Parts: sequence; C-alpha cells; structure tokens
Amino acid sequence: MPERCCQIDARRAVRGGETLAFLDASHLVPPKSRSLNYSDVMARHACLLALTLLAAASADARAQNARTALGEKVFITDCRTCHDNGKAQNDAPQLSEKSEWKDRLGKGLPELYKSSIEGFTGYYAMPPRGGNPKLTDDEVRAAVDYMLLRAGVR
Repeated sequence: MPERCCQIDARRAVRGGETLAFLDASHLVPPKSRSLNYSDVMARHACLLALTLLAAASADARAQNARTALGEKVFITDCRTCHDNGKAQNDAPQLSEKSEWKDRLGKGLPELYKSSIEGFTGYYAMPPRGGNPKLTDDEVRAAVDYMLLRAGVR
C-alpha cells in the first residue's frame, strides 16, 4: 500500500460569530525519498480540491454571516417595532408566529421581498421599506431573510 502523501486536518473554531477554518496542509508534498506515482498525484489533486472547496465554503459562510448581521441591524432599527412587540400591529407577523411567516412566504420569496420594498395594503398593511425610505432594496431583503431565519422558516 503506498504511503499517504496528503493528510488534511480541518477543524472548526468560532470567534465572534465568525466560523474560521484551520487547515494543516503540510503533508501535501511527498517525502523526498520517493518519487511521485499516479496514486500520489491523484491524492495530491484530491487534497487540493478539498482545500479549495473548504476555502469556498468558508468564504460563503463569512458572506452569509455579514448578510445576517446586516439583516439584524435593519430589523432592530426599523422592523422590531411591528414584528417583535408581542402583539400584532396591522397584522404584522411576529417572530414567534412561524405559521404567519410560512403563509406570507407561500407566494414565494420574490413576492415577499416585493411587498416589503414596495409596501402592501390588503388584509394587512406593510409600509414601503418598513416606513424607512432610506433603506436600500438589499437592506430590506436582508431584514426579510433575517426575520425568516429568526422565525424558523428558513
């Protein structure tokens, strides 16, 4: 059986809500005493692919954490008054009302984003951009995503 030329020691650590990946890729290079053969090359490629995928996943997790933080910030400053006060105002779904969020998500996420950005008047009222015209579309979408996450729908 050929000696392994690649070992990856991947551990997760969390610091300040951010997931950090620690890698030990010191064994990517085979010992100098032997030459590379086909299985060594394939193992090396597999290790490099694993490192690439782990790096991409880590970058995606950091981007998702940043979006969640943006959504939380907007929620606290602009959405909490109606959506986290313990009682419905204008039929605003509370974070604790998972079924209400599922109903609103039933028409699809793009439609929920649209009614959050443009506002909605019907069986409930939602002011455009939660009543803050300075919010960007992306900030409103991040707040919606945050509320869906907190409500346990996503």
